[in-house]
Amino acid sequence: MNYYEFPHLTTKRGRNFYRIKIHSQYGEIFFSEIGEATLYNDSELALLYPNPTNNHIVLELFENFGQEVQVEIFTAGGARMHSRMVSGDARRAEFDLSGYPAGVYFFSLRYSRSGVKVLRVLKR
Repeated sequence: MNYYEFPHLTTKRGRNFYRIKIHSQYGEIFFSEIGEATLYNDSELALLYPNPTNNHIVLELFENFGQEVQVEIFTAGGARMHSRMVSGDARRAEFDLSGYPAGVYFFSLRYSRSGVKVLRVLKR
């Protein structure tokens, strides 16, 4: 077994995928299996990025407990702007905020048996 190390200085929060390209001494090229490293932010359940955003935002779900997740978007004043169910097997969902005015929005993630998680995003 070989051990490889590489300091990735520009990682992103969320899921990062890696594989190694190996050149043998005989000129053959092999690829390792894909490895995954998850870097958490302040939440170990989900991440919104890019934040701040101009138009589109990605919600990565690290854990959804095998349940559907109800995602609601609220203004800072509490007005609900959008509501959508994300399936229990989904790991990510994209949202288009291009029609929203600039400001702070809150994404409320409601897990049917596991409570609520609220994430904040700044729309420019």
